[in-house]
Amino acid sequence: ITIPDKQKVDLSIYDVSGRKVLNIINKELEPGIYKIDFKNKLNKGIYFAVLKGREKRIKKFSILK
Repeated sequence: ITIPDKQKVDLSIYDVSGRKVLNIINKELEPGIYKIDFKNKLNKGIYFAVLKGREKRIKKFSILK
């Protein structure tokens, strides 16, 4: 993820039913590019990564194990 300026960031993972399954980040981050590997913590399925900061971004992805 890219954070353009210092801000409070919440990155959570939801399953297709809308249930939060993992909270990755919930803190203030400095500007920069961050690489976050969380896929080993999830089972096979379809998920949505929701990034909330000054903006809200949603990315759909799937895990195929």
